[in-house]
Amino acid sequence: MQNRLTNSTIGQLIKAAKKTATVISCPCARRYTNYNLEEFMKLSLAFLLCFLSVVIQASQRAVTDEGNIVILNDNGTWLFENPESIEKKEIPINQNKFNKSSSSIFKLKSTKNNTQVWLDAKKWSFKKANSKAEAEYSFTLKGQDLYGMLITEQIQMGLETLTDVALENAKAAAPDAKVTKKEYRMVNGNKVIYMEMQGTMQGVDFTYFGHYFSNTSGTTQLLAFTGTSLTEKYRGDIQNILNGFSVQKYPRRRPPSAPLTLATRIWMAQARSNPRATS
Repeated sequence: MQNRLTNSTIGQLIKAAKKTATVISCPCARRYTNYNLEEFMKLSLAFLLCFLSVVIQASQRAVTDEGNIVILNDNGTWLFENPESIEKKEIPINQNKFNKSSSSIFKLKSTKNNTQVWLDAKKWSFKKANSKAEAEYSFTLKGQDLYGMLITEQIQMGLETLTDVALENAKAAAPDAKVTKKEYRMVNGNKVIYMEMQGTMQGVDFTYFGHYFSNTSGTTQLLAFTGTSLTEKYRGDIQNILNGFSVQKYPRRRPPSAPLTLATRIWMAQARSNPRATS
């Protein structure tokens, strides 16, 4: 909040100070009438400015999702309490290498971009979504309360932008959604952002775990989610399905053959009609 004292406001304060000076009548106060009127007005203005600063300090405070404190003013404006400390947080890099589990031998390929998921079909059931669904595949840990999704699109975007969009989408379903962990990882040789989010939906606390990836073929979100109270129970299964993320390896195409000459075509025709003549 900024103090804005216009010329008209200062004029009103001076008039009020003059009026206050003329109505002093008690004996103990008469001595102040001997003060220079200008000095009195300065004191009055100083007092008022001190009062305004107290009002500012009494403004409401709030905490953002990133933990920054903001001051909320009555006029609808706001400002950071410590603006010098507001910086874009750098996403840390996990130096470990993440690879698919040896038990994940079943491969699901995306038909929208060139990503795929390896999973353990003995533990996970899957279902290909219909054309109107956002997720291309949905997953369920058999007989358990752990679920997953593969969301694929053909639009490429920056990884940090992708995770920002994912958080905003999560807030649409769970307004209190927040990021609890975020880092870069190398998963089967592919650079992804790993992100954990927590939120409440219909009174139930959920935690989402995800790998976020983008390349020229599009964007991919591989997610697993469960109740927050069950995260430690399923953490191994969560990491196994997320680490099944990879990029399809397309075989190299053979170069096109050179066109056959007329003599070669005649020779091939003769060989088919009379094999002995060409032997």
